[in-house]
Amino acid sequence: APSVWARDLTVQQRLVQTGYDGPVAPLAYSMLRVLTLVALPLIALLTLPQTSFMKAVVGIGGAAVFALLLPPFVLMRLVARRQEKIRRSLPDALDLLVVCVEAGISLDAALLRVAKDLTYVHPDMASALMVVSRKTNAGVTREEALRGLWDRTGVDEVRTLVGSLVQSEKWGSSSSRVLRVSAETLRRKRRQTVERKAATAPIKMIVPMAVFIFPALFVVILGPAVIQIVSGF
Repeated sequence: APSVWARDLTVQQRLVQTGYDGPVAPLAYSMLRVLTLVALPLIALLTLPQTSFMKAVVGIGGAAVFALLLPPFVLMRLVARRQEKIRRSLPDALDLLVVCVEAGISLDAALLRVAKDLTYVHPDMASALMVVSRKTNAGVTREEALRGLWDRTGVDEVRTLVGSLVQSEKWGSSSSRVLRVSAETLRRKRRQTVERKAATAPIKMIVPMAVFIFPALFVVILGPAVIQIVSGF
């Protein structure tokens, strides 16, 4: 496998953000790219008709370009999907953290407890919080562990939350209040995002209606009249 793919820092960061943070993940990704780059042109060579040399060359070249671009695109889609899952699960995790902190549990113990409780409901969020708990237990400072949470997820809401928690810890303010305000803000932002998508839905439906629905309606409504006009002439 080419080392340029395995040692690429951007690729390594995206693999971590997808949840594949093992030391073998970059090598496996590089091998997958090599296999895709070999398999797709080979499939194109075996399936395309050998009637024209230029057509075969164009087909194989197109398959090679597609194989070269497919793994990065899939990786970016996996990153976006995991970030969306974490973004959706973050308010629930914050609510549980508020309950644990207000009950008298320390923030480190609360992170561990919430990570265990969210294992089956929100596994991506649970794994990210579990890494933070393990780092703090291993001797890493809480600030570095929390900042690493944003590096491992790439979610902007997590970065804002981490900054607020770090500032509250430095100034000695209540962590539960920061968590509660952050949860309310995230829920309000998610509601506004849904409302914005709902408002833009009619505009997005214009193109499918114009391409697929209106022609079928015209054929059904005007078809008999056109047939009668043509038969009359």
